[in-house]
Amino acid sequence: MVREQLNRRRHWIVDLDIKSYFDTIDHKLLMIRVCRRISDRRIQKLLRQWLEAGVMEEGTIRKATTGSPQGGVVSPLLANILLHSLDLIWEKRCSELGKLIRYVDDMVILCETKEKAEESLRRIGLILEHLGLGINAQKTRIVHVGDGKAGFDFLGFHFRKVESWRYRGRRYAQMWPGQKAMKAIRGRIKEITSPRWKLAQGISKIVKELNPVIRGWGNY
Repeated sequence: MVREQLNRRRHWIVDLDIKSYFDTIDHKLLMIRVCRRISDRRIQKLLRQWLEAGVMEEGTIRKATTGSPQGGVVSPLLANILLHSLDLIWEKRCSELGKLIRYVDDMVILCETKEKAEESLRRIGLILEHLGLGINAQKTRIVHVGDGKAGFDFLGFHFRKVESWRYRGRRYAQMWPGQKAMKAIRGRIKEITSPRWKLAQGISKIVKELNPVIRGWGNY
């Protein structure tokens, strides 16, 4: 989807980061949206308890008044429910500015001009404010990718427009694993292969442990 949109002359990217999203989700606003679709009060109560359960830090339970526990199996679902409102507003009122592509709280907006990118960023800020959220100014930026000098990372991949080896002057969007993702997989491989005591168990056991990691990385 991202590569397809980039090849449609969308040369300006709003690389957006929501400030502490999972920690700042407004429980009331979230539950209003949940209750629009779920009328069973037992389920509503269960979700409220899940949100308010808090987390244990150094043996002490810290109660939460905002946010959704990261690592909880239902957290991505709840996060999507709140930001679904952003998707609807964007499609209804702002879609002429650019294409919004979102995966939970990771999102980019692909625009045709710098002016549209700047207006997109302004409107996204207003929508997020309506949802009780904010933009992380330090990690949010507008990137020009048309000349191939800059790119952006999204969902573990780096996207950049690269000049065609066949057609001089033409650039096409390409993607490859980002630096952060590469660092993570190298660290995981080193974690499996470095300990000397594993050599005593035989190479076959190391290979057996390593193969699923490499296979999973390749599939992703």
